[in-house]
Amino acid sequence: MQWIRDNRFLACLIGIVIVVGGVMAAVGVIQNKGFSEDMKPRQDLARRLRGLGEVSLSPEMLERKKQQLEAKRQTRDRVLRDSVAWNQKDYPVLQLALIDDGRLKMVPAFPIDATLYRDKGLTYVFTDEYRKVLYGYLGELKPTTAPTEEEIAAGMTKWVNRIGERKKIAVNRVRSARRMGADSDDRTRPAGITDEEWVLFQMTDERVRERAVERAIEELTVSKARAGLIYASPASLDVVFPRPEAREADAPPDLRWGAQVNLWVSRDILEAINKTNLRALRRGALIRSAIVPNAAVKQLVKIEVQEGYVDVEPGTPGRRSRDVPTPGYEAGMGGVERRGRPAGRGRATGRDKSLTGRVTNREYQIVRYRFTVILNTGRLLDLLRNVMLRGDHTVLNVEMAEPSIEEADMRYYGVEAVMRATITGEMLMRSAWTRPLMPAEVLRKLPVAMGDKDKKRLAAKAR
Repeated sequence: MQWIRDNRFLACLIGIVIVVGGVMAAVGVIQNKGFSEDMKPRQDLARRLRGLGEVSLSPEMLERKKQQLEAKRQTRDRVLRDSVAWNQKDYPVLQLALIDDGRLKMVPAFPIDATLYRDKGLTYVFTDEYRKVLYGYLGELKPTTAPTEEEIAAGMTKWVNRIGERKKIAVNRVRSARRMGADSDDRTRPAGITDEEWVLFQMTDERVRERAVERAIEELTVSKARAGLIYASPASLDVVFPRPEAREADAPPDLRWGAQVNLWVSRDILEAINKTNLRALRRGALIRSAIVPNAAVKQLVKIEVQEGYVDVEPGTPGRRSRDVPTPGYEAGMGGVERRGRPAGRGRATGRDKSLTGRVTNREYQIVRYRFTVILNTGRLLDLLRNVMLRGDHTVLNVEMAEPSIEEADMRYYGVEAVMRATITGEMLMRSAWTRPLMPAEVLRKLPVAMGDKDKKRLAAKAR
């Protein structure tokens, strides 16, 4: 004790060291325990991974695994065959009429028989049939249009006569009232003259014409809205051949194939719109009142189908833009020009940044499209659902805005709120279905999509 009293500093230091050491030892034990618990799952996984290399498969187990793999391959092939069969049934190529030995005969437009096209003049038949079928799909929507200038002019003439007759009656009434009254002031309305008669009496000829135009537009706007189910016209479509073409140079094989693809995509869009409208009418028990105010989709502003396919390598000669089509996107398929449409415009660079990231490959081709509609705000999801139910379609983007003044001019949509929706999508077309139909000119420009059969086919055609 005397030593402790004489060396208090050393004693305190020794005590502190002992206490701190004990605390550190306790903490170390706790940490080691937690670390061991954290490492246990990893150690177990490591042991299992090491054991994988030591597992030996018996011949019976190996055979079972081979059978399972073969069953999966057969399932995949069956699904592909069923998909191709469905596409062939639901997406037929155009059928062309020709006279053979005095009898009417229908032949498929694809695959192209160059001799038959040349001898029977089928280029004209194809371009004419394409337009008829495309406009027929549009007609199924029960389209109507805004009043035209000719209709307004005819309506104005009718209303000028009507207002003129009413003005004559009003003038006679005012003059008679003035003769009978004591007031001869031309600026004062005589007693017994109604507001309407006084307004008609003061109307100039110019004001009569202006009022006639206003009444004609009002009447036509209502009547045109009741004349159909949706505002649409051929100008709303992306038409490859606006008029029939007889010369091969004006409708080469690759452009005819582009028209066929355009027809398939346009049909799916139009059918999705029609299905949305018919469902809205059935929900409201308005199936017998198919007019624009009762429709879900009020107006088809424009359809744009990308010419060609979304390709793997941007900027490659003869290949199409990878970007979503934009207004004014006018490049022809594979560098082929449409009349007044310079090839190569809108070509994109860089990697694909779409929602799916899919590009044309040996298994399928990707076609992009965009369409703009004006519809009830609550019906957008119905329309998107109907688009994606049409075959292998995927919606990539939706842009919403208020309808422009030009789009809504002289159109009556009804009392419900509407919006302008621009929908961008893509359609997947399986190569097992499209490749046997494609012209050789298209296959040459899409080498990424070619298989051994395609190469043999091109080689035989070259000979």
